[in-house]
Amino acid sequence: RYADFETITRRFTWSQATDNDDVIFAAAIKLLHRALVEERKPVRLVGVEASNLVGYGRQLCLLESMPQRLRCLDKAIDRIRKKYGFTSIQTGRTLALKDIFASHKGDYVLETPSLTR
Repeated sequence: RYADFETITRRFTWSQATDNDDVIFAAAIKLLHRALVEERKPVRLVGVEASNLVGYGRQLCLLESMPQRLRCLDKAIDRIRKKYGFTSIQTGRTLALKDIFASHKGDYVLETPSLTR
């Protein structure tokens, strides 16, 4: 959504299912960049939605060693964060959050000034 509250929607569909957050993040950044190039306006809000979700249980290709390793890594990170909090283990992409947000009991405290009185 732009600063003037005009809302645009962009969509991308993969040919294969994914549960890798880096793959989803890269697609979202690509769509955002394309939208920003088309229309040079200040952005107010960016959202990402995942749909057509299916349960895990597909046959892996022989050449899928790296995605499988990334899937295992994502699951391990999720287990650690669930047990010890989000800040207990961070990727390079989330490391900068510690300089922006306060943390409490292993999680970041997100405050919205318009909702905080």
